[in-house]
Amino acid sequence: TGDAVNELLAARVELVTGATIGMLAFQNDPRVKLLAYSGQQRSRFLPDVPTVAEAGIPGYAFDSWLGLLAPAGTPPAEVERINAAVRKVLAEPAVQERLARVGVEAGTLPAAQFQQLLRDDWVAAGQIVQAAGGRID
Repeated sequence: TGDAVNELLAARVELVTGATIGMLAFQNDPRVKLLAYSGQQRSRFLPDVPTVAEAGIPGYAFDSWLGLLAPAGTPPAEVERINAAVRKVLAEPAVQERLARVGVEAGTLPAAQFQQLLRDDWVAAGQIVQAAGGRID
């Protein structure tokens, strides 16, 4: 996001799509206009910025995420132990505060829901690639 925003500020590009974490610093910069947020609902960090759907592309939503992956065959009890440890850390007020300062809304999903999210995103990305005439190897 940093390099892309630098290109925007230098007027070498007209539009940048970036993560909230990289764009928050520019919300009050007169050289940048935040046009839309790609999530399903407005960001709590950018409440005055409409979603892409609100801005005129109905049905559009793209949420970015970070996840932890384990090798196939990891025992379910071990996966749950790791997930519980991550939930515990993310629930700590100091961690929540630190993440909020950079525009990160942290949460966890049970392993089965995260696997479904991965499958759904793979299908959605594949549809975009196919519509653009590309292919996924």
